[in-house]
Parts: sequence; structure tokens; C-alpha cells
Amino acid sequence: MLSQRNFDVVSKAREYIGTPAVHQGRVKGVGIDCVGLIVCVGRECGALITEAIPCYKRIIRNRIVEKLLAEQFDVCNILTPGSVVVLGNPVKMIGHHLGVYTGPTIIHASGAAKHIVETVFESPLKEKFISAWSYRWL
Repeated sequence: MLSQRNFDVVSKAREYIGTPAVHQGRVKGVGIDCVGLIVCVGRECGALITEAIPCYKRIIRNRIVEKLLAEQFDVCNILTPGSVVVLGNPVKMIGHHLGVYTGPTIIHASGAAKHIVETVFESPLKEKFISAWSYRWL
């Protein structure tokens, strides 16, 4: 069931659109990466997030993303606006990119565009879908 918090997450994530994509960045308007987007949006909306990810490489090839999510988020069975979307290699089930699902789009740090963008959630992004998570609230 959708709550006002779902829409607050989407609205807050849209405030980051245009922010430069900067590896391990955490500052709106200055620089942020996909993990930073999820962490900062969640904190601004009142989610319980205590980021505990060590320094990570630009291309994540291990289970760091899943570890953060499993410890601080809840698995969703259904994509809803405000869900955190994990993209990566669905064959190996290793996530390496995160975004905020809005319904028809996702908001994420685009390496190609070099900033936070809102992109229609269709191929090829949709083919990289692994899982969806929801924030835990204070």
C-alpha cells in the first residue's frame, strides 16, 4: 500500500536531478553517486540509515550493495514508487547500481550523462533489474 512517504521519497529524489555524478559523493548540487542518492534521500525523508559501507570501487563486483540493503532496508515483493531498485547482473544476482523507482521511471546517477537523471524504466535498464527494497522508517 502506498503512503505519503513513498511520494516524499520520489519528490526528494527529484531534487537531486542535475547533481553531478561523483563517485562516493554525498552532497546535493555538488556531487553524489547512486549509493549516496539512496542514503541522502532516505535520511532527508526520515529513514533509519546508518551508512556503513567501506570505501568501494567505481564498479562494484561484490556484495557490498546487498549487505547495506539487507542490514538497513526491507525487501519489497512489488515495485512501488519510492522503492530502491537494484540493478546489476541478474544471472549472478550481483547488484552494482541503485536508483529510486517512481513508477514509469527511475532516478539514478548516470555514468553516461555524468549527473543524476530520471530515466524511463525500460530496456536495457529493466533487463538489469535484480531486486527492490523499501526504506525503514524512524
